[in-house]
Amino acid sequence: MYLLKRILTIFGLFLTILNTLTFAAEKEKITITATPDKEEVFIGDRINVSVKTNLKKNLQLSFPEKISETGDFSFIEAQPIKTKFGKNEKGIVYILGIYSTGTHVIPPIKVEYRYSDKDTWQTIETRQIPINVKSILKGGETDIRDIKGPIKWHSKIYRVCLLISIIVIFLIIVALFLKLKRLHQDFIEKLKIRPAHIIAYEELSNLKSEDLPRKGKIKEYYFSLSDIVRHYIENRFKYRAPEMTTEEFLTYIKQEGALNPEQRELLKEFLMQCDMVKFAKYGPTPIEIIDSFKLAETFVNETKEEPENNESAKLEKSQTQKGV
Repeated sequence: MYLLKRILTIFGLFLTILNTLTFAAEKEKITITATPDKEEVFIGDRINVSVKTNLKKNLQLSFPEKISETGDFSFIEAQPIKTKFGKNEKGIVYILGIYSTGTHVIPPIKVEYRYSDKDTWQTIETRQIPINVKSILKGGETDIRDIKGPIKWHSKIYRVCLLISIIVIFLIIVALFLKLKRLHQDFIEKLKIRPAHIIAYEELSNLKSEDLPRKGKIKEYYFSLSDIVRHYIENRFKYRAPEMTTEEFLTYIKQEGALNPEQRELLKEFLMQCDMVKFAKYGPTPIEIIDSFKLAETFVNETKEEPENNESAKLEKSQTQKGV
C-alpha cells in the first residue's frame, strides 16, 4: 500500500511538471503580424494595416482603439477584422494616411495580452513597416503650385473693363428712367377725360370733311349726324340716348329736366329732320342739309359744359377754328 501511494505521488508530480512546461511553451508561441494592404502608395492614399495574433484558449488580447505613435502617418480610424471560419485568430485593421513623398516607416504597434491565470498585462509589438509614398505629379513637376495672389486692380486692362461696365450700367439706368417716364406720361394722358363737346366738335368736323351729301350719300350723312348728337348727349348727361327711339328719348329728356324748353325744342326739331331722311325717305335740299348740321352744332354749343380752366378753353377754341 505504501508503495502504491509513493507511485501515485510521483505520477502527480510528473503531471504537474509536464503541465507547467506545456503552459510555458504556449506562452512562447504567441505571434503578432502587421500587414499593409500595399507597400507603395500615392500621396493622399489610405493605407490599411491588418494586425493579427494567434488566439489561445487561456489568452486575453487588448488591441488599442487608436494608435498614437504613427511617425509621418496620420491615424484615421480602426475597424475589427472579421474572423474567418475555422481560423483561431483575432485582429484589427488600422487605417492611416500620409501627405509627404518618400520612404516612410510605420512604427511598431503595441498589443497587450495576459493569460487567464495572471493579473499582469504584457506587451507585444509588431515589426516596423516601410512604405514608399509616390507623388501624383507628372514630368518635371516636383510640387503643387502655390496659390496665385489677388489680381491687381490697377492693371490697365481691368481699369478699362471697369469703366465699360460703369458706362453700360449708367446707360441701362437712363434707358429705364426714360421708359418709366414715357409710361407715366401715357398713363396720365389716359386718365384725362376729354369733355363731351370737344369730342362732338371733332366728330362734326370729320363728318363735314367727308362731304357725304356731295357724293350722294345723304342717308348715311344723316345717320352719322344723328349718332354724333346722340352720343354727345350720352357723354354729356349720362343718358342712354343711342338705345332709345326719338319719342322715348324726348319724353325721357322732358322728365329728367336737364334741358330747358328752348334746348328741348331745338333737339326735337333736329331729331325730326334726321328721322324724315332716315326712315321716311325724304330728300332734303342742300339748304336743309346745311340747316341740319347747324342745328346739331347749335345744340352742342347751347348745352356744352363750361370750361373749368384755360387749357379747356384753348382746346375748345382750337376745335372752333377748324371750322366746326
